Amino acid sequence: MTRRASFLGVASTAVSGFVSLCILLAACGGGGGGGGTPGQVPLKTAVIRTMVPGDSWQFSVSGTIDEGTGPIGFTGTASAEILSSPVISPITSDSCRDQYTVMNLNIPGVGPLSIDSHVYLRQDATGSILEYGEGASGIANIWVVSPASGYYVNLPSPMAAGSSSASSITYDDGTTATYSLQVTGTDNVSTGMGIYESYEVHYNYDYTEPSGAGGSTMSTMWYVPGLGMIKEDAYVASWDGPGMQGYIQLHFTATLTGTSVSY
Repeated sequence: MTRRASFLGVASTAVSGFVSLCILLAACGGGGGGGGTPGQVPLKTAVIRTMVPGDSWQFSVSGTIDEGTGPIGFTGTASAEILSSPVISPITSDSCRDQYTVMNLNIPGVGPLSIDSHVYLRQDATGSILEYGEGASGIANIWVVSPASGYYVNLPSPMAAGSSSASSITYDDGTTATYSLQVTGTDNVSTGMGIYESYEVHYNYDYTEPSGAGGSTMSTMWYVPGLGMIKEDAYVASWDGPGMQGYIQLHFTATLTGTSVSY
């Protein structure tokens, strides 16, 4: 079963069974302008933009993977898109947006590796992003059954320094997880599209499957409410059985290089 590794997610069952999942790049159209450093795009709104089908984002990816024999560097690309067809949660009967992510990595000694994943999302009246479930090609979807609402708050809106969110989660396959997030402030971040003022967000996600497999993620991402995620730096550990068998560590950075969202 795949699991969230980060907002931009990374998975690789082809590398010692390393499994994890994708994310949230849900974007937003901005409001009025403002001042700022020359060449820097200032924040235009704190409210997360409503995602619509056809929204897409592209990223460059680099990092290291370690199966216990030392870190191996890799590079690659990733893309995320809000698909046109909604997906119905079997738990709540709510219609969810389907955010589809594909990562193409080049790992020395392994070769090209392509991974895809789906995250099923809705937004409430404030713009907060709610996650209902997730899945990947060839793997059954899993759905949130606890909290009783059938979702947890993945990213609260409006965004503000000091805001936070925390959830204890149970999925319909018996997997349990904890998720916590805090917005620590704002920062100017360089991307392939320029320098953006963004909110800096720290989060942790830990899960345990009934089989004893599990994982842990500690990540920092930089998010522009009117645009989406522009950068992520994540540390991920994953194992495929009791006693942490098949333990693997991953560190990666993903940086925005393009998007269909106007900002």
